[in-house]
Amino acid sequence: MSNVLITQVVVAAAVIIGLAAFLYLVAVPAMSAKDRVWERFATGFLSLYVLLVLVGIGVAGGVAIIWLWPQIT
Repeated sequence: MSNVLITQVVVAAAVIIGLAAFLYLVAVPAMSAKDRVWERFATGFLSLYVLLVLVGIGVAGGVAIIWLWPQIT
């Protein structure tokens, strides 16, 4: 296995595990706590917003590490 393939497998596994954890720990409990359809829709939308914010924070942290790597080493 090449280094690129190993990296791709690790990234794919991290995405799948992270998405499953988000659904299990955030989205499903939030949506099951509501009774009306529009409340479930709103809760699902807000859960997606939270997911996008968390992904944005992760991307920003990764970009910061890449940007500052010469100063770190």
